[in-house]
Amino acid sequence: MAAERPRRVHLALSVGRPAGQLWRRKDSRVEEAFSLSLLSDVARAAEDAKFDTLFRADNMRLDPSRVRVSGPPHHLEPMVVLSALAARTEHIGLIGTASTTFNAPYTLARQFASLDHLSGGRAGWNMVTSTVGEENYGDQPLPPKAERYARAREFVEVAVGLWESWQPDALVLDRETGVFADETRIRPIRHRGEHFQVEGPLNIHRPPQGRPVLVQAGRSEEGRDFAATHADVIFAAADDIGGAQAFYADMKDRARRKGRDPESLKILLGTHVVLGATEADARALEREWVDGIDIGKAVDYLQTVVSPHLRLAELPLDEPIPVTLLEEAEALGDERHQRGASWLRTHHRGTLRQLAVRHRQNSLHLGFTGTPEKVAGDLAALFRARAADGFVLSHSHVPEGLELLTRGVTEELRRAGLFRHDYEGPTLRHHLGIA
Repeated sequence: MAAERPRRVHLALSVGRPAGQLWRRKDSRVEEAFSLSLLSDVARAAEDAKFDTLFRADNMRLDPSRVRVSGPPHHLEPMVVLSALAARTEHIGLIGTASTTFNAPYTLARQFASLDHLSGGRAGWNMVTSTVGEENYGDQPLPPKAERYARAREFVEVAVGLWESWQPDALVLDRETGVFADETRIRPIRHRGEHFQVEGPLNIHRPPQGRPVLVQAGRSEEGRDFAATHADVIFAAADDIGGAQAFYADMKDRARRKGRDPESLKILLGTHVVLGATEADARALEREWVDGIDIGKAVDYLQTVVSPHLRLAELPLDEPIPVTLLEEAEALGDERHQRGASWLRTHHRGTLRQLAVRHRQNSLHLGFTGTPEKVAGDLAALFRARAADGFVLSHSHVPEGLELLTRGVTEELRRAGLFRHDYEGPTLRHHLGIA
């Protein structure tokens, strides 16, 4: 019997913007925030380090009041960005965010099939149902969460059906007989559902991976069930090891109960890192980041996340938020604020100033500060504790923060025997070790 393959850390690099006011550093390359040059350099650095994949988040709206000090928004359209990066890279995965609420399944299936072909099998779709942005898509209220997830389930069913509408052997390419494809191996899907009517087949032959890697990031009951059914990868969020372990165990169990191999579902924990060549350098950089936070705007932003009813700006900055106010706000809150309200209730003993700064830094994710050796040790401890199968890492700044992450942290993980020395296959599924 072959020996069981040891677990290895999976790493994704979140392609976004500098942390807070760190865009003001002279070497931040902020002038290239909307160009391909900086994005290409970031992508190639991650690929040279053998990261599994790039991860591109998205947002369907912009608050102009936040742009003044928070730096460039990272909202270049994901499919455009990843298609460009497919031509600048050879091995690294390309995961992009796209909403099932604001898209049509035929269009999206074409886009991701195209990206998978153009990249040689490196595409992944981060499936989101969206909680904001309706004002830019007709300005009708978003449907309730249960309805959005019902649409999402049907959306994925249609997309997968379209990707599979060409059988693997449908493309013939026989020059002698003149047969390009066997039409008997290409079938319409004839989907007639509650939300979509799609005839098919897709007008692009089967993607190299069969279907792109499917990623999901919801933490609600609906989101967890959706992920356990459909996702290959979960982008998880937790701000302590206990919460991460509980989520990890729950999702593996849900996958098992749905008849899946739990190891086929990879859970990557969102993590912010601030790196320095020395511990003092890292702490100084973190202080620079914190000192650049506008506390008034940080409090306003915290309120938009946790509750519209709390009126945080009226509370003393250096005192804890009264528990009675938290309970009242939670009772009045809607689904958009459930996670933020839960986070605030968990950490309510901190002062308003501390909570606003902490949230502005990490956005409900774990954060680590230190040298590459120290941060690699922190990540390894989470991995070994079954809190994650890997991490979606956000670097604080370029060029130094990116270099210390892609060269320093990965090398430390290799020394610990936890990370690859080279890619072992051509596709994102190979990198992640999923069928």
